[in-house]
Parts: sequence; structure tokens; C-alpha cells
Amino acid sequence: GHSTQARMTYDANGDTPLPVLNYQIGQNAQMQEPARFVAKRISDMGKQAYLYRFGYVAQTLDKPGAEHASEIPYFFNTVQAKYGHVTTEQDKQAAKIMHRYVTNFIKLGTPNGPGLPKWSAFKHDEPFLLQMNKAGTAEFLPDPLQARLNITEAKAEQQ
Repeated sequence: GHSTQARMTYDANGDTPLPVLNYQIGQNAQMQEPARFVAKRISDMGKQAYLYRFGYVAQTLDKPGAEHASEIPYFFNTVQAKYGHVTTEQDKQAAKIMHRYVTNFIKLGTPNGPGLPKWSAFKHDEPFLLQMNKAGTAEFLPDPLQARLNITEAKAEQQ
């Protein structure tokens, strides 16, 4: 059933600490799957949705991953104001990329533009998204959480 599938998908080796598993499951249920759900509904209406996952962490922060809303200074290109003298070149580069995607989308209705990795609109049958990674670069790639989100979605549909 779902629980065996979930255990294999989240913790195939059986060595992930429970707090980490709880965190991952919570993130997927409260953040990642709802974002994908919205992208699916927008796509169902014949509109374009651009799904992303922001995983960049400012170099001055000692955190394992990006926290909720931490992408905002990158979207608005205000990382220098947020982090001050500890802002790195990589932080600024990550902000330039995200800010260009946002301004392109506002002006053109698409995030794409010269010098940026191509970001295609969401498609049900091609679960790709734009990943802003820990190195401060953007990649358009298959969603690495796809299997986990499918389990989350199936569980939500049973409620």
C-alpha cells in the first residue's frame, strides 16, 4: 500500500532520522505538492504556469536549505540590502538570475530571455521545474521530488 511505497520513496535504506523524514514529508505536503497542484490547475485551464523550487541559501547563512520566503530578496534583487557587507558575488549572481526571470515575466508574459536557462511552462506529463540550486545557478530539470509528491497527492485525494 501507500505506507510501504512511501517508506521506500522517502527512506529506501531505512537510515534517515525520524525528524528529517517528518520535515521532508511536511515540506512536501505543505509547500511542494500544493505548488504543483496549483500549476496543474492553471495548466488545465489552458494557461501557462512556471513552476520553480528555490534551493539557494545565501553564503553567509549556515543552513541546510532555503527557508520559506527566503527567495524574495532574490526575486526583487535586494540581497545586498538584506545581507549587507557579507553579501557574496554568488549571492548577487543568484539574485540577478531570479530578478531577470521575474522582470521578463512581468514585461513579456514569459520568464525566458537571452542568457538565461530556458524555463518551459509546466506540463502534467513532463514534470520539470526550474531549480535554483545551492551553487546559485538555475537549471530546468525533471522534478527530483516527483515520486514523493505523487505519494503526497494520492494521500491528499483519499482524505
